[in-house]
Amino acid sequence: MILEGIVTTVGGDGRVSISPMGPLVTPDMRRLTLRPFKTSQTYANLKRLGEGVFHVTDDVELLARAAVSSVEAELRPATSVRGFILAQACRAYEFRVARLDDREERVTIEVDVVRCERLRDYFGLNRAKHAVVEAAILATRLDFLALDEVAAEIAKLGRIVQKTGGPAEHRAFHFLERFVDQSRREREMAAASEVGSRGSVRIQTGSRLHFGLIAPGEGSPRRFGGAGVMVARPGIDLTVEMAPQTDFAGPLAERALDIAVKITGESAPRCRLRVLAAPPEHVGLGTGTQLGMAVAQALAALHGEAHSTAELARRAGRGRRSSVGVHGFERGGFLVDGGKRDASDRLAPLSLRLDVPAEWRFVLATPRGERGLSGGSEAEAFRALDAVPEAAAQALSHVLLTAVVPALAEADLQACGEALYEYGVRAGECFRASQGDVFASAAVADIVRFVRSTGAAGAGQSSWGPTVWAVAEDEGRARDLARRLQEHFGRERVDVLVTAPLNRGATVVSSASPPEDGPSGGSGSLARRTEKERLAHT
Repeated sequence: MILEGIVTTVGGDGRVSISPMGPLVTPDMRRLTLRPFKTSQTYANLKRLGEGVFHVTDDVELLARAAVSSVEAELRPATSVRGFILAQACRAYEFRVARLDDREERVTIEVDVVRCERLRDYFGLNRAKHAVVEAAILATRLDFLALDEVAAEIAKLGRIVQKTGGPAEHRAFHFLERFVDQSRREREMAAASEVGSRGSVRIQTGSRLHFGLIAPGEGSPRRFGGAGVMVARPGIDLTVEMAPQTDFAGPLAERALDIAVKITGESAPRCRLRVLAAPPEHVGLGTGTQLGMAVAQALAALHGEAHSTAELARRAGRGRRSSVGVHGFERGGFLVDGGKRDASDRLAPLSLRLDVPAEWRFVLATPRGERGLSGGSEAEAFRALDAVPEAAAQALSHVLLTAVVPALAEADLQACGEALYEYGVRAGECFRASQGDVFASAAVADIVRFVRSTGAAGAGQSSWGPTVWAVAEDEGRARDLARRLQEHFGRERVDVLVTAPLNRGATVVSSASPPEDGPSGGSGSLARRTEKERLAHT
């Protein structure tokens, strides 16, 4: 059978390699068969020294990190071989190589166990630990598995970890999620560079719903902060290619040109940009941020450049207050913004990110003819804002972290929706002077009341409004709520849309590729080890 564990070996420079591996083992644990790749450090070390230690452990956090990156751990010298034992392992099997066959890319190494030591009791692997192990295996196979398939499997495993894992399992799984997302982005950026050399790039992203700021006024240790979520529709879809002169067209083309001029420093950027689709501006969907990030990303890819999300935001002039939309462009999902310590243009950190259950749906209702605050009027509203009492900020943080986040992690729609409604009302109280009430207008308040009267899980205003969001447990219930909204308010008064959550970041694709039903992709930038270990399975 295959037994998952961790192998330690020693290199020629004396450095210890810590690598997850699943060897074939005999029932008496006298002989193990390792199957590392020739590119691995484990193979190089065992071929040189011929000795090592195999560990059985229930520490899946160490296993996850060691699978895709270099790690440090507490070690002590082995007794019978030239090697080291992981101090926190459960059992250690010191071994010597009996036979090594490296005629193929995947090496076969049979080893004899010369000493076994029990260090502590084996806790065992519950469902969450098993899920982390499976996710770690997937993370090591990104070079030869379809990233969309891996992401789908990771999402399924994530629900198991959320329901049955402890803090260590959650940390381990979050680390692996980020690695997979970052690997996806790395691959897309490489593809974008190739596309850029041919002069054509396409960006697709969703929209941002903002549930409210935590500390918008002066005097807080960290100002702004807040929570939001990315949704698949409506979204930005644009293409850009090299051209002898400036040629921008489509909805929001003038604003896209302004952004491009700011980024390039050229009064007439030499490119052809087409905005194929874009949501309305200033209705609470974060359109400006998504457009700015999309243009910045497209221009970078067009010229074969790779920039961090923070740098793209700086170039586009986004994230000066809330960073939810910027982080949402990169990673999608439900996001908590940590707030800003000062007035610098440094991007506020992402404090927490969770996937939204894929079957949930958001219903968006936007009163026609209304717009939220923006530009100078928005800046003036913040300048005129009184300092928010510390108790109010603490109450918002309490609702967010003790009600919204746990309910979302447990996929409890009713509890999550109710907590988001409460959070939104509390956040709206801070802007009563600017808005005239908790909500931006009487129309917004009417829509929220109607949604609440239907028994829907939750409802609230996104950002400055006027878009109202509501959340439903599946497509059917969402479409039923959308129908009732249109029947009650009339199609001529309210635009209604049903959309899925977007748990991935913006997509960078060739403009020659066929359009997708919705945006997909991931983000981040992390160089993977070129000689990484893969969990060895038959």
